Amino acid sequence: MGLDAVMIVIEIEQTFGIKITDAEAVGLRTPNLLASFVADRVQALPDEVCSTQQTYYRLRRGFQSALPALATDLGLNTRLDELLDREQWPVVWSSVRSSANAPEWPASVSWPAWWNLRAGPKTIRDLVWHIAVELTPRRGQAPPRWTRQQVEHTVRRIILEESGVGPDLDGEKSFPDLGIE
Repeated sequence: MGLDAVMIVIEIEQTFGIKITDAEAVGLRTPNLLASFVADRVQALPDEVCSTQQTYYRLRRGFQSALPALATDLGLNTRLDELLDREQWPVVWSSVRSSANAPEWPASVSWPAWWNLRAGPKTIRDLVWHIAVELTPRRGQAPPRWTRQQVEHTVRRIILEESGVGPDLDGEKSFPDLGIE
């Protein structure tokens, strides 16, 4: 297990207040398996709604309000740089956030940059995940009882922070395939 993987396990243990043995860690080959393992270990509650789906629909309404020309065509794979320019982004994001009535969303979101894979979301899907990750509890801020989505999003945030993987993290890929040893 490489340094990135060790740091991920340590941060997971500290954030969730659990212990992961070396034998258990070896079997957790993908981010989704890790999130499922943690959710089982903390006895996470099932979710009544899908928070990422709700975020997508709120984002879509916000973008349609901020940019009326998008009345029907805003899918998960829509690239942000196809919708607007870098210079427009701060004003449009503020308008989207306000139109979506989402003060809990981050006040600013970095614009994607070709020279820095972690610079910001490139697609609407990336933006949905960015918001979900930003809203996760930090170490020492654990909720009284975790939900499965909170666990999944928090594990995703930890992986992104500790590994340097870009915002388009695929939870089904193995850690080595993601460049995490």
